[in-house]
Amino acid sequence: MANPIIQLVRNDTEPQLELVLTSGSSPMDLTGKRVYLHLRRNARSGVLLTREAVVPTNTATEGKAYVDWTDGDLDLSRGTYEAEIEVTGTDNYRQTVFEVLELEVREDFA
Repeated sequence: MANPIIQLVRNDTEPQLELVLTSGSSPMDLTGKRVYLHLRRNARSGVLLTREAVVPTNTATEGKAYVDWTDGDLDLSRGTYEAEIEVTGTDNYRQTVFEVLELEVREDFA
């Protein structure tokens, strides 16, 4: 099943994104691993933002990681963006999640 479109408002710093990563039907063990979100406008543009997700030790075995936005992260033009999730670890371990996340950003009017 495809992921729903994540809706965000320009220049906000919330909501935090909760990522739940799986391997097959089981949660991916993220213990000792780093998780990154790479954001781009579309396939013809380069990466606009890379944000490292937080992997709490108490949820690492459940495959949970959290993306916290900081000031300026969502200073983006209105439109649709793509996000790729990458997991890295020791010994040159690198796994990119095949499914791309879709984000929609709207203008802030207040």
